[in-house]
Formats: sequence, C-alpha cells, structure tokens
Amino acid sequence: MQKLVGGLVLALISVAGCAVRNPAVCCETADDCKNLESMDIVTCPSGHVCRVNTCVIPSCTTATEVTDCTDPMAPTCDQGVCAGCDATRACPDVAQVCKVDNGTCVACVMNADCEAAAPICDSNSCRGCRVDAECDSEACGDDGACVPTAGVAYIDPGGVDTGTCDHDHACATPGFALATMSDSRQHLVIHHGTYPFGLAVSPATTSATKLVVHGNDSTIGNTSNNETLRINGIQMTARNVTILEGQDDTINVVASATLVLEHVNISGTSDVAGKLTLRDARISTLLTSTAISMSAGSTVVIDGAVLTGGGILSTATGTPNPTLNASNLIISGVDDLAMNLSGVVGFVRFTTIANSGKVGGTGAFAVKCSTSGNVVIQSTIIWTPGSSVAHPPIDTPCVIHDSIIGPTTVAGSLNADPMFVDPNLDFHLMMASPAHDAVDQGPATDFEGDVRPKGVRFDIGADEFRE
Repeated sequence: MQKLVGGLVLALISVAGCAVRNPAVCCETADDCKNLESMDIVTCPSGHVCRVNTCVIPSCTTATEVTDCTDPMAPTCDQGVCAGCDATRACPDVAQVCKVDNGTCVACVMNADCEAAAPICDSNSCRGCRVDAECDSEACGDDGACVPTAGVAYIDPGGVDTGTCDHDHACATPGFALATMSDSRQHLVIHHGTYPFGLAVSPATTSATKLVVHGNDSTIGNTSNNETLRINGIQMTARNVTILEGQDDTINVVASATLVLEHVNISGTSDVAGKLTLRDARISTLLTSTAISMSAGSTVVIDGAVLTGGGILSTATGTPNPTLNASNLIISGVDDLAMNLSGVVGFVRFTTIANSGKVGGTGAFAVKCSTSGNVVIQSTIIWTPGSSVAHPPIDTPCVIHDSIIGPTTVAGSLNADPMFVDPNLDFHLMMASPAHDAVDQGPATDFEGDVRPKGVRFDIGADEFRE
C-alpha cells in the first residue's frame, strides 16, 4: 500500500511539472518569450492578436480605424487594437496631429499646424488671430487671418524714408509710407513710438482706397499745423493709437470719408462731415467743450466710449440730418451741454451723462434735442445736479424710454439717484442703484467690454454692475 501511494504522488508531481500553455498568453519575439520563460514563440489562436502578452480579439482594422477607434485617448489602430498615437502611429484624421505627451490626436500643437484662415494654435485648437502681436507680419486682419508681409508697409522711429517701407526696411514717417501703398497693400504697421507728424489720407497721398493702421500703442501728434488726422475720399480703420491735438482740430473726417477708430485715446475735437465709428475710445478736451462736432449729413456711431470735458455738438443747419447712434457712452465734466442734438436723428441708449451742464439761462441743461430731428433716449442715465424746472436736464423734443433722469423731474423718466461710486469721477454703479437689473433687453457688453447682463436683467446706463 505504501508503495502504491508513493507512486501516485510521483505521478501527480510529474503531471504538475508538465507545462500546459495558457491560450490567452502569447509572446512575439525571442526576448519577449524569454521573459515568459518560454523557449519558443507562442502565437495566438486564429482570430486573435497578441497585445502585451495577451491574446485578444481585434477591435479595429487599419482600413477602418477612423470609425473603429472612438476613444479620444486611443485614436489609432495598432495591430488590431486601439491605442494612442505616437511617432510611428499617425492620427487617422489627416487634419489632426499627434500630441505625443498623451497620445491624443488634436487640431494643432504649434501655429505651423494651422491653416492661414485660423493661424493661431490655442489649447490645441486653431483660431483666428486677435491681436497684431500674434502675427509675424505684426498685422492681424479683421477676418482673423494674419496679413501677409507683402500687404503691409512699416514705419519705425528709427526708420529711413527710402525704398518701399517693407518689413525689414521700415520708413520714418506715415506720409512717405502712404505713397508706397495701394489696394494690394492696404495695411500700415506703426512700430511703438512717438511720431510728431500729421497724417493726411486722401487719393492725393495714396493710391489705396482702403487703409488699416495698426498702431502698437504709438502716439501721433501734429505739432506744426492743421489737424493731426485728416481723412478725405477714403475708408480707413486705425486701432491701438493715441492721437494728440494739432494746431487746429485733432481729427477731420471729410464728407466723402469713413473712419473707424478702435482702442484709441484722443485729445481735442473731431470734426465729422463723413462717417465716424468709435469702439473703445477715450476722448478728452481741455480748451473746448466739444469732443465731437457733427455737420449736416454726417454719421457718428459709438459703441463704447468715454468723453471727458467735451460733449457732442451738432452744427447742422439743413438737410440731410446728421445721424447719431450711440451705445455704452459716458460723458462727464462738460461745462456746457453734454449733447446738443439740433437736427439730429438716431438714438442714444445705455449711456451715462453726469457732472455736466450749461450753467445759467433756460432751456436744456445737459441734453438738447430739436423738433427738426428725432432722437430716442433709451435706458440712459442723465443725472445733472444744478438743473431746475426752467433749466431741465433734457428738453421735451427728445423721446425718452426706460431712463433715469434728474434730480429735476422729467416726464416719462425715473427720478431716482443712480448711485454712482463717485458722482464727480467714477460712474460705475453701486449694487443698490435703481439702474441695476432694470430693463429686459440691451447690448452684449457695457462700455468697458464687460458682458451684459450680469444679473437677471440689464442695467440702465453705460456700466453693467459687476455682481
């Protein structure tokens, strides 16, 4: 009996020592098999592939990997199994590139991966340029594409007025650069600095019918004569520039001209007979109470501006009527009418007029309309201490909707202190302001570009209170 038991034990040991291959385990190279203590390459059964020493059923094929591999963390097909991309496994979508640090396929990892229409790689997505500094040409187009250097003229404080004012040989003065420009070269880049010159833009000074000036926070000021900026017979956009007052007015927009100013600071008066558009503008005047003078047939469009010391004056005595469309505007510190809108048509909405007024006399104290015009005052604050019944903040020809006007009562408006942070200097609203959450509709932003509304409704005036 003892002999029989011993033989059974030896048999069991012998069976246990026989290697029975696990069909789920595989190795593909000699070194890989050696790690598994196998002497031979162990392949997978039919219909399986070997991945990390495990036999698995294929989950993708290279012919259909675009649809087979849906996990963004494993977007490529590697021998039948979805895996991350790398230097050898390209992204299945030819419009994408591999982000090798995590094996995902993305639209871009650098600007060079993006198309010209959306040239900036931002968080692995391509987008249009937003500022000039994002472009090698130093000029971002309105369409979000970087302007080619061939389409740009350059000036620099250390430049020389010779040649064609190209990217590598900037000129010194705007006037010289204008003469090199045309409809195939409409952009002017002004390198940061101070330029004591005026800029007269007309068919006599350039063959370009449209111009875009990229200011780089430079300062232009005509110290000799006439206006600093005169636009005649042409369309022009200028941004990121400070324009100082010349011997005459600062800006003159002739009847046939169109001027758009964005992110600008202006000192002095702008005379407008053509069309002027202001976005994110700051205008201050010291020697005059007029920041913008409108003549017959002119158009002024404002979306975000602060006027200090000077207001808007219509000098129109006939037709066609001047047109004013103003939103997100603040006017303060004017020792006269903040708005003299004689003969003007249009609207003034989400505007704040404060610390201004024409002292003495009768009639409108801060805002004057006329029966020859038609101006709608909407969702606006006009708060002018010093007014009286005989000298009201605004006169009756203006059409008033959803506005706060006072402290002298004006029919059709709310007479309640708007509660500015500082009634003389800071016209942001306090939380308890009656202007807060007061109207149902309004513009997308306020005068500083803050998103509207912050609360459940829109705030009256130029400022949207920050909740």
